[in-house]
Amino acid sequence: MRYHITTILLAIVLAFGAAAQDVNPITVLQSDAPLVEKMDACRALSRQGTEEAIPVLAGLLLDEQLAHMARYALEPMPYPEAGAALRDALGKTTGLLKVGVISSLATRNDAEAVPALVTLVPDSDEQVAQAAAKALGDIGTPEAATGLDAALGNAAITPATRVVICDALRRNLRGRRQEGRGGCDLRPSSRASRCAAVHRDGGDARRDSIAYRARWGAHSARSTRKRRRRSVCHGPARRA
Repeated sequence: MRYHITTILLAIVLAFGAAAQDVNPITVLQSDAPLVEKMDACRALSRQGTEEAIPVLAGLLLDEQLAHMARYALEPMPYPEAGAALRDALGKTTGLLKVGVISSLATRNDAEAVPALVTLVPDSDEQVAQAAAKALGDIGTPEAATGLDAALGNAAITPATRVVICDALRRNLRGRRQEGRGGCDLRPSSRASRCAAVHRDGGDARRDSIAYRARWGAHSARSTRKRRRRSVCHGPARRA
């Protein structure tokens, strides 16, 4: 008797499990399902989502409770529409929601987002401005580096954001050199001088001096930096 009851209960559990697996995640997101179920649906879409799911996920980018899960689902999708949805959300979000969208664009390495991100570096919201600068450093295109370099001359940008810009420039250029994608398009001496001033004006002189040397090299090693740059950009110097 006990064996039969156990068998029946197991069959019921398996039936419910199979039914749950057959539920379309998009249908769940469009329903009044509990928050936990909608989060699970986003996880499922991150693994097997199609273009059909993108408009539904795009609508959730403005939802404070589900925006992070919608971005989680969109980030790995190989479809251009996923990137377009995130770029479109830049103009519709504010605060931490916008910061999250910026982070997802950086995760997708979305070069098409660079022009919009460049315009956000001087944003009055410092969190948004710094997130945009970091994203440009991660995306690592020449256009991103040019935008970051130009931002250093913008008087509206705060000292803290200028430090982030200098770090982003360093990552951008170093990444492109390591990957053989250039990185020799900006003059390092001019950039280093401006970033040295950024660190000097940003607070404690000793702390900023150490930070500058760590990131850009000491002034006394400038000739060494030039030789290294020449080697990376043009190959090792030939000896007579």
